[in-house]
Amino acid sequence: MRRGALRICPGQEGQGFFPPEVRAQATALACSRPREKGVPLTRWSNSEIARRLVVLGVVLQIAASTVGRWLAEEKIKPWRYHSWQHILDPQTFLDRARPVLQLYEDAREWLKQGVWIVCADEKTSIQARERPQPPDPAAPGHPVHVSHRYARQGALHFFGALVWSTVWFMGCAVSENALSISRLSCWK
Repeated sequence: MRRGALRICPGQEGQGFFPPEVRAQATALACSRPREKGVPLTRWSNSEIARRLVVLGVVLQIAASTVGRWLAEEKIKPWRYHSWQHILDPQTFLDRARPVLQLYEDAREWLKQGVWIVCADEKTSIQARERPQPPDPAAPGHPVHVSHRYARQGALHFFGALVWSTVWFMGCAVSENALSISRLSCWK
């Protein structure tokens, strides 16, 4: 038992550490959505989890660093997220995708008849940023460090096309600032 560590859980006197139930509740909060718990946030932070444990009466007080240490040991990062999309209606998705996939499957046959099947897409308004300093290289246990400062260089639009039958790709980046579309780079 650590000397001088106060037990700061309701109904428990004396000295000691937080009981395992407190850590389990902190982990459960970190793995839940804040809105499900009545908290108007999109993601949990260590300090918000600590605050919520106090509000729920689990502890009388707890440091955000304690919660952070627990979550780091469990490799839980509730403040990080990855975006993805779910297919909400699989049958509608298949009904819409089937004709396109059939075109791709028959692309070589169409090409023999003089018809080119081209898949095209765009990515608009890509922010062109120039960093004032080169990034610091990665080191063991540390990622690449990139300066948060940058100078805006306008916006670019990227257009790409794939000729399906020959697997030939062409892409172009065009400047938003130009009065007429000017090709900054184009490749095959």
